[in-house]
Formats: sequence, structure tokens, C-alpha cells
Amino acid sequence: MTREDTIKHALAITPTYRRRRVRAAFRGSAAAAGDVASALPAHLRARMTALMYRARVLRPAFRVMLELAMTQTQCHEFCRGFPGGRKTLARWCRYAAFPLPADLPEVVTIFRGGRGGDIEALADGTAWTLDPDCACYFAIYRGGANGMVIRAEIPRSEIMFFSNDRSESEVMPASVPAEVRRVFSPDEIRAGVERFRPGFYSPMAWRKAVLPSPTQQWAHAHQEAGEA
Repeated sequence: MTREDTIKHALAITPTYRRRRVRAAFRGSAAAAGDVASALPAHLRARMTALMYRARVLRPAFRVMLELAMTQTQCHEFCRGFPGGRKTLARWCRYAAFPLPADLPEVVTIFRGGRGGDIEALADGTAWTLDPDCACYFAIYRGGANGMVIRAEIPRSEIMFFSNDRSESEVMPASVPAEVRRVFSPDEIRAGVERFRPGFYSPMAWRKAVLPSPTQQWAHAHQEAGEA
């Protein structure tokens, strides 16, 4: 596929009102890449990232597209769904050359929160954080009362992505950490959540974060009835 073919593919998946920005993004405009990304749903942001990597778009523009694909829509799994999986995602991140905090030590402690039960499954995820309180929040947000937090130590060189766009100190290791252990009791997780999201345990905030929305409840009811 030629570069022009790649651009035509990119134009085809972009909504009409943003197509005029596609060629500028492929010429390396970071602002244009942001405009295009804002018009795309999660799975198409991942597709656009793949197309921009294929064309070896200049790093500033590619970095914007990849970061928005991974942070604004939480579509790590869409990115990992491409041939090569995690290795492909690591290749994209290495090409993007995301800057890391200057004070990051040579051995970095990272945390990840999610559903409890299977430590290996949780460790396989790509989104980790430098902030243990943030991990506590995602343990409850994703796992409710059964949420858990895991911890690992990895070399700085293993970190291929960092973003504090949503004050989450998010990092992504190039591979699954070799040694992972579960940390924090339920009370410690609760305290971490309160530090990270003060007021999270107020009745309305808890209901919004943990319980399914009316739309989700409706879809679930119709699925069980064989109507969805």
C-alpha cells in the first residue's frame, strides 16, 4: 500500500466534517491530528493510529493521535487487537517517543487496580499508574467491593508511555511485569480512593460509579429476555 493509499483509507474512516484536516495530520501537524482524533470513535482512533504509523507520520502528530487513542477513550484493547498485540502497541509507543518525568528513578514502582481474583489477568493489562491512590480508585471503579490492587517494580527502560492528562500518572510497561504482588486491604483501598477522589463514597457518587446506568440495565434485561 502506497502512502497515498494509506491517506485515502484515513479519509474514508474520517467523518466528512473533519476530512480536510487528515492530510495536514499526515504532513505532521499535531493540531490537525488532534482535530481528527476528536472526530473518531475509539476503535477508529486505533485504526487511524495504525495508518499513521504505516505512513511514518512525523512523531509530534503521531504522538498526539496515539495518546488520545489510549487516554481519552481507554481503547488500549482496540490498539492491542491489531496483529502483534502488545508488541505492536509497544512499537507504536517507542516510535512516538513519549517523554517520561525527569525524576523517574531507574527502578520504578507501578500499580494497577481492577477486579479481584486473578492476579495474572490483572497484571496482563497495559494501563498502570505511578499513583497507588489512583490504582485504589480503579480497583473500586472496575471491581466494586471485590476490587484489588497489584504492585510491581520494573526498570525505567521498560516504560514506553506516560501521561498525566487526567491526573492519573498513567504508565504502560512494554511487557507484563515478571513479579507482581497484591497489596492493600479493603480499608486501605477505601482510604486511597478518598484521597484520590474526595467525596467518592457519597451515596450519589457511589451509585454512579458502581451501579449500571438505566441504559445498561435496560440492555441487560432485554439480553436476558432474548430481545437484544
